[in-house]
Amino acid sequence: RPRASQPVLLWFGNPVSANAPSGLTDLYLIADHLKAAFERTPFQLVICSSDPARHALELADLGVPSSFVPWSLTTFPRVMAAADAVLIPATRSPFTDAKSANRLTLSLLAGVPTLAASIPSYVEFSDYCYLDDWENGLRQVLEHPASARARAEAGAASIRSNWSDQRVTQDWVNALEYLLRQPALAN
Repeated sequence: RPRASQPVLLWFGNPVSANAPSGLTDLYLIADHLKAAFERTPFQLVICSSDPARHALELADLGVPSSFVPWSLTTFPRVMAAADAVLIPATRSPFTDAKSANRLTLSLLAGVPTLAASIPSYVEFSDYCYLDDWENGLRQVLEHPASARARAEAGAASIRSNWSDQRVTQDWVNALEYLLRQPALAN
């Protein structure tokens, strides 16, 4: 895959949440790691979201330059394809701890190396991404991109194998058949 003049790190998602502190400001949780990595290897931080004004307001003091791309069904696939890594930091709370693995698995399915907070739904994918390992993860994606991408691609293969529609459907069928065989439910 051809590389841009600088590696592209992508954050995508809702800029804020009404349910708990989360969104763009979660990038401040890793600001020191981003600044240190940027000094070693300059990169482009791309924000793909729904609110350009909030991007400018929320990330003014992050310490690394960022650009905004409006999220749409047309732009997002191109933005993801151009990314060298996806960043998913999270302010830990009951709300974020209950989140699904959708953003992580979407990134891995695209074969994009992913650095994320270790919320419970992400832990089972830890062999394929960098969980709460910001310094090493940034070093890997910026200085050893081929090995970081291979790790993500292994994750994509695992997700396709273990989380396909057919596999999940069969798991539900097996669970329901098991329940129907239980004496208490048979009556």
